[in-house]
Amino acid sequence: MVKSIEDVTKEAQCLLGSVLVTHQTGPHGKQVNRLYIEEGSTIDREFYPSALVDRTTSRVAFVVSTAGGMEIEEVARTEPEKIISFSVDPATSIMPHHGRRAAKALGLTAISASRPKDGAGHRAAARRRRGPRPSTTGCACPARMASAEPSRSGTRC
Repeated sequence: MVKSIEDVTKEAQCLLGSVLVTHQTGPHGKQVNRLYIEEGSTIDREFYPSALVDRTTSRVAFVVSTAGGMEIEEVARTEPEKIISFSVDPATSIMPHHGRRAAKALGLTAISASRPKDGAGHRAAARRRRGPRPSTTGCACPARMASAEPSRSGTRC
């Protein structure tokens, strides 16, 4: 971290065009062609949240930790107990217990973890309550027309 505009300029000139080698880039690295510079801020707590596709299960997996940040690979190697991961069943989507598990792992309070802000859990619950769509023949519903599901009568809408 640098403290002055002059130091930013000096570091940027050193980094641009250089080859960055990390765990993600592999041993050959990648050339630095772009930098994102932002004003520093005071960090109270650092969280590592990540959503990725688990290739083994073909599900979305969430990985959370209060340690790591830019050094998450090192944390995984030396302190794996500090990393919590779980996958989400695509049939049920994100459920409240997923949020509670992540909040607990991150040390968040009950107030800040009480409900998802985007309503993802509510949308999933509404889909479960709604149940299967009624099947009709000759319906004009665009969603059903795009569907390849056969109706109960065996014809396709």
